[in-house]
Amino acid sequence: MAQRYTEEARERLIVWIRRKMEEFGITTEALSAAMSTPTYRDAKGNEWTGRGEPPDWIKAAERAGVAREFFLQAPTNLKNEEPAVSAFFRPRH
Repeated sequence: MAQRYTEEARERLIVWIRRKMEEFGITTEALSAAMSTPTYRDAKGNEWTGRGEPPDWIKAAERAGVAREFFLQAPTNLKNEEPAVSAFFRPRH
């Protein structure tokens, strides 16, 4: 019975995810692209997803005192591919 509950819960979750994707205009192609888009990028075009061991260019920058977050790319709004700036910057009160 636990296996049946797990399958039912999984199916309900998939339905919910699909509804949210439709609500926000996210296509499976955009989702796939967002998952494979490099998280870190430097001015020379070096890229890293943030998974696995950091590449030499990140290590060199950190040894030079540059924070890894400096290379962090802003997430994009999947509807129109514009940076979702509000996700990182909130107005000060």
